[in-house]
Amino acid sequence: MYKRDHNSFQTVIQDVQQARFLCHSSLISSATAAPSASGSIIADGKSLKTGPIAQTPWTFFADAEITSGECTAAIAAEIPDCYTITLPANPHKGQRGQFRTPLAPADGTTYYASWTSNIPSAGVSLFGDEGFHLFELFSSDIGAFSYVGITDNQVFLTVPNGTVTAPTPLSGFTDRNAFHQIELVTGPNGKIDFNVTDKVSGERLLTFLYNGQVGGKDVSFHVGSTRSNPVHGQTGFVENVGQFSYEKRA
Repeated sequence: MYKRDHNSFQTVIQDVQQARFLCHSSLISSATAAPSASGSIIADGKSLKTGPIAQTPWTFFADAEITSGECTAAIAAEIPDCYTITLPANPHKGQRGQFRTPLAPADGTTYYASWTSNIPSAGVSLFGDEGFHLFELFSSDIGAFSYVGITDNQVFLTVPNGTVTAPTPLSGFTDRNAFHQIELVTGPNGKIDFNVTDKVSGERLLTFLYNGQVGGKDVSFHVGSTRSNPVHGQTGFVENVGQFSYEKRA
């Protein structure tokens, strides 16, 4: 396992505090957007928008820009219901473009979720502690307790006990359709079984198995781009995501 104990990686506690700030802001009132038609903007990046994802239990929650139907043909071939999240360069505030499952009891129940993402490499450079997350496990009483983050162009996963996986270069995740699968057993005897593979080649990009306490009183999956520490000079970031699946298994 890898511990972030040098200057390029900030403490896990700082990242979690920033994630809690963004996630708990879901308690504020927000405008609700209707489901979009192909090629339309479902969140404009100017105010907080929420709304359902058709024929799924997922909802979007965003103060970043999210559009639908604008993926390239090659990406859309693997992600037919593709949504594009755009975070601007030189941000003046934290922003997120997230897709969320409903809060569900963390009482020993098993949940499964999957989705596909594609991050274009053009212009992407994430340095320092931007508080940048691609995925979060969230409880309403304790905030984001596990997440996939990016620091210094390295992708890592943090689990509930503070352990951080060995970082993987962000370049290994860009310009490919990454299929994410997670099986979650909640409660004190919980489990997080998380795998990311290249949907075309089958190459494994990230894998992790954790056993221990999972969640507080409830749990929700948050998928998408979140930047909580805006710094002048940061580059923009684009993520295409879709093919959401979610089910209760036991």
